[in-house]
Amino acid sequence: MRKVVALTGIMFLAGCGVTGTASKSEYPKLTNDIAVTKRVENLTVITGKDASDNASHGAFNWGAFSDEDVAAIKVAALDAINNNAPGAKDSFNIHVKIHKYAQVITNASYASFVIVDWCIEDNGVIVADEVFYAGHSDELHLLKGKSLGWAKGVTNDAVVSRLVNQAISYSSQGAITIAYPENHVYETAEQAVAALPKSLTSVGAFGSVSSGFYYVGSSTGKTDFQNKSVYQKVDWATQLKLQ
Repeated sequence: MRKVVALTGIMFLAGCGVTGTASKSEYPKLTNDIAVTKRVENLTVITGKDASDNASHGAFNWGAFSDEDVAAIKVAALDAINNNAPGAKDSFNIHVKIHKYAQVITNASYASFVIVDWCIEDNGVIVADEVFYAGHSDELHLLKGKSLGWAKGVTNDAVVSRLVNQAISYSSQGAITIAYPENHVYETAEQAVAALPKSLTSVGAFGSVSSGFYYVGSSTGKTDFQNKSVYQKVDWATQLKLQ
């Protein structure tokens, strides 16, 4: 019981007192006059085996990647693309596989590493196919608005922004290359791993219960994102049974 109370106190004091529910990314409609000529008909998101990978140090292991996050990413991307193509008659499909969604959480900090494998398929033809990486690290502190849910939302937004920008670029025939800010996105695993912390350390804290005072010391854990960057690239033509 004392351990639970201690962890709860630390999380509250350090600003990590939420469970990690991320809000949906919002993208305002573009104001330029360049036509987005195609809309997304279908957007599918699947996850790899053991894609959700959470580690915690000095904090509850909350906020693991879930079906709720898959749905939020899907809806946010669809809305952002199709809101810019209200009159488009032609369409294309987007297929996404998230190989890894790793998070390391302490009572005072956060880091994430995501591998996204995806393609644009238009009338049975793969017209774009890439793997990109998303990663985000920051402090966690409720008084600064930096909750676990906020941090996870930034990670989800990074994934969505890349999908949306590439899709709008294709739909506008390259006239719009970067429609929305694209932060925390990397083209290679090496770039992502180099930009992210190698380890995170929790904050120790004092507290009290009816039987007296206690202290929970700090702890450090490796993020191990390098070893989590291995995956098997999807052969989208085979996966979608295209010729």
